[in-house]
Amino acid sequence: MATLQIDSLSCAYKGKPVLNCVQAEFSSGRLTAILGRNGAGKTTLIRCIAGLHDYSGKVHLTDKEKVLDRSHIAYLPQLE
Repeated sequence: MATLQIDSLSCAYKGKPVLNCVQAEFSSGRLTAILGRNGAGKTTLIRCIAGLHDYSGKVHLTDKEKVLDRSHIAYLPQLE
């Protein structure tokens, strides 16, 4: 069973903090929703997890005892 662990994730856009010290853990086989108002940082969080935005902190994807690389994470942006 894969687990995504987020530890002290913080990021900013043009020097303005967007996410500060986010802690979370998501396990495979479970449905999780990320909710919030417009501009709250939902997409930024997903982009950080996918490695598409610079951040500080740690993002770990593990499968049992093995750490997986980012090629196991997919990001499909919403098209307008």
